[in-house]
Amino acid sequence: MLNLENGTITLEKSGVVLSQSLTVSEFVGKFPASQIRNSREIGNGYVWYYFTDDLLGEPFYFSGCFSPEGYLVQINLYPDKKEVIEDKDIWSIGRLEKDKAYNDKWLLKVCGTNKTDNVYAWGRVVSCMEKKGWSSHILIRYDI
Repeated sequence: MLNLENGTITLEKSGVVLSQSLTVSEFVGKFPASQIRNSREIGNGYVWYYFTDDLLGEPFYFSGCFSPEGYLVQINLYPDKKEVIEDKDIWSIGRLEKDKAYNDKWLLKVCGTNKTDNVYAWGRVVSCMEKKGWSSHILIRYDI
């Protein structure tokens, strides 16, 4: 569940609560290792963790970014729609646009608004489509 009042995200399989006060050591200690797909230090003190879990009854891939101070600052959510994508469609603009539309609908359901960039006291929730990175995802960024 995504709590819009404080920005916390309660993951359904693991029970872990993601928030801007979550430290990297707490995350590693609480989150099931079997659901962490990878981690990556990018050389500037920020560390990314890639993991899976469920949110609002749907499977998601997540990437979480921890600051050099060790706090969670950003989460990218990628819905796992479990659909078969034909090879000719996987790298098409139409595919990105379809994924973006899915994310927009998900935000409408969760945030109750059709805005693709939603600002709250704790941060923002955005539906993104990045052609350069060839990705469409939901971004949750905490104000620090």
